[in-house]
Amino acid sequence: MRDWRHYWQKRERIPDGSPEHALRQVGHTLLGSPIGPDQVRLVAESIQRSLELTASDQVVDLGCGNGFITREISKLVARIHGVDASRVLIDTAEAYFKAPNCTYSLGDVVRADTLRNLPFKPAKSYSYSVFQHLSAGETGEMLRAMREICGKGFLLFAGHIPDKERIHAFYNTPERWRLYEDSLNNNTEQMGHWWRKEDLIQVCVGLGLHCQVMLQDANLETSRYRFNALIRGGER
Repeated sequence: MRDWRHYWQKRERIPDGSPEHALRQVGHTLLGSPIGPDQVRLVAESIQRSLELTASDQVVDLGCGNGFITREISKLVARIHGVDASRVLIDTAEAYFKAPNCTYSLGDVVRADTLRNLPFKPAKSYSYSVFQHLSAGETGEMLRAMREICGKGFLLFAGHIPDKERIHAFYNTPERWRLYEDSLNNNTEQMGHWWRKEDLIQVCVGLGLHCQVMLQDANLETSRYRFNALIRGGER
């Protein structure tokens, strides 16, 4: 699989905090253009609804990127902390997307020591557009660390996961499919890891976690080929 850590470390810095520049920097685009404000709103609503966020919640954004979505979620909760492995993206978050109740730190969310150093132990967390950059083994490492640090009651919303069963809805022409095959051969794949739902469920079951697979909101442009999941500790 492509070295996604290197890829995100090498992202270009942006000149300001405009939505266009911010969304382009983290790849939230559709046919080359940044997604619209309605799509950003739907993303924030899906996180809020799935985690049942309230104004008293303390939440962690695992793989927060440049903090654009993190700041949106900060409007809904008491406190939020974003962590990401890319120095460029964390610098962008610190420069443009902070709020009084919003903080950031540099760290790899797969590593247990990163999660141990969070400023608080989150009962609720989310990871949006991240699982596509993790192998099954790395995902297991992250979830194992979350279970260890947060306890049995933790709740994690994993959003925007590429669906292997619907890959042809994205690579939907012979030309696009050839592009996909070429990118695999060159280790430059565009989307990263396309997950089978049962594979994610199996990772969770192996750790004693419950995984509820969910469809994306039909109004999201990506709903044709991505899914979400709600992962929780405790009894299945």
